[in-house]
Amino acid sequence: MKSLLKLGLPLFLIALIVLPVLPGCAAVPPEPHSAAQEPVPDLVIIHTNDMHSRAIYVEEREIGYALIAAEAEKLRQAGERVLLLDAGDTFHGMAMASLHHGESIVAFMNIAGYEVMTPGNHDFNYGAGRLIELADMADFPLVAANVRNDSGPLFPPFEVIDYGDLKVGIIGLVTTETYFKANPAGLTGIIFDDPIEAARLATEELAGQDVDLIIALTHLGLDLDSDAVSSRQLAEAVEGIDLIVDGHSHQRLPEGVWVNKTLIVQTGCYSSDIGLVRISFSNDGSKLLSARLIDVVEADSLDPEPLMTAAIERYNLLNEPVLQEIVSYSSVDLVGEREQVRVEQTNLGDAIVSAMLLESGADVAIINGGSIRASIAAGPVTKGDLIAVLPFGNTTGLVEVTGAELVAMLENGLAAYPEPSGAFPHVGGLTYSFAAESEPGLRTSDWMVGTQPLDPEAHYRLVTTDFLLAGGDNYEMLKGKRVLFEYGTLDELLADYMAEQYLFEDSAGSE
Repeated sequence: MKSLLKLGLPLFLIALIVLPVLPGCAAVPPEPHSAAQEPVPDLVIIHTNDMHSRAIYVEEREIGYALIAAEAEKLRQAGERVLLLDAGDTFHGMAMASLHHGESIVAFMNIAGYEVMTPGNHDFNYGAGRLIELADMADFPLVAANVRNDSGPLFPPFEVIDYGDLKVGIIGLVTTETYFKANPAGLTGIIFDDPIEAARLATEELAGQDVDLIIALTHLGLDLDSDAVSSRQLAEAVEGIDLIVDGHSHQRLPEGVWVNKTLIVQTGCYSSDIGLVRISFSNDGSKLLSARLIDVVEADSLDPEPLMTAAIERYNLLNEPVLQEIVSYSSVDLVGEREQVRVEQTNLGDAIVSAMLLESGADVAIINGGSIRASIAAGPVTKGDLIAVLPFGNTTGLVEVTGAELVAMLENGLAAYPEPSGAFPHVGGLTYSFAAESEPGLRTSDWMVGTQPLDPEAHYRLVTTDFLLAGGDNYEMLKGKRVLFEYGTLDELLADYMAEQYLFEDSAGSE
């Protein structure tokens, strides 16, 4: 089980997935709630969120669909009544998804037996039209009570699952941050209504259908710094919701969080945990809910579901020729070796930050050297080459920072020099002088943003990765910054840039 080779994965893909860069998935302590001896549950909910297409098991890091399906089947075989839910940001992220525009992930979810999903902002990355196509491929409904266009709702507002003696209503809600946290090219004509009002209307309608349990399946998050509605605010504002299965903020809630009479659960991100909620009903109609997480260590004891393993292997074989597709040519070696990108900015780092600046129009771009994992030899450049360079599916976002914060970022990234460091900054749009002999924190000077001297008090637009925005590699000055706009993954941006802007002569001398 612990060997990826046992899943039938090609060696070249194993090399791409064994060292993911993970944004922070902060643990939030549960709030006090009365605990009693649990009777046998009437319903077990398995839930996932923010998978970002982490479909494949990675030891000690990511659980993947073969083990999620195994956990669901284990409970079903034990006679449990199982409801498998997903709270979005599912169809986009890694090459396994992007090479098929999400179709592969739908296939895996169909095999696992997912029963309801709500889309996340990144599920709109291929465009609303493609998301509707994916919904048609799914054996389960996508629900979203607050998403529409001029013709009406894009998806049903809720789903009712009738077990005969138990009726469960599941409302879908999507963050209004999707307006700027998905590719705008695919959102033309799409409207994201107020989640609270949409939830209130759906809850009233479900109450009229005499459901026994109301679940809000939401991609809202618990971010208190956001202007958008959070799942906590939803629980405070709308009565009648028993459980909120949440996503978006990448928070790991080991036992959930109680807000009034509503339990909010979330698994973190990137398939690091499986969520489990047990619900029991008493004769007087009261409900007892308890939540926990199954982490990757516990999940490791499961045997991978064989149909899922076969499906993953099949898509790996389909991906292999696609990864050989040539996107550009280079007349020089593009340097991404670990011992170099962690102590100096290379031509490959230049290309990546240039791609980010071109896509975003930002003043400054920055990535950490640790995000670059391979070099590209002179000659044809394939999609597989770019994924080998940037294997982690990190997205990019635009934030506003001060000049002083830009300097602090440089000093953080250069603090370990001359020792190699994953934090080493590869920068575009910003130049500076570096004095290695000075003590850490005082090593840079003569900063220029574009052609102008940096003003410590001025505000600048910075494009960087979700990993650094989560405070990764000690870039704490970025943690909690409000993301003004989100773009695609680094490998996607680099592919577009090299195809259109970074062309070199091929071996035959043509361009």
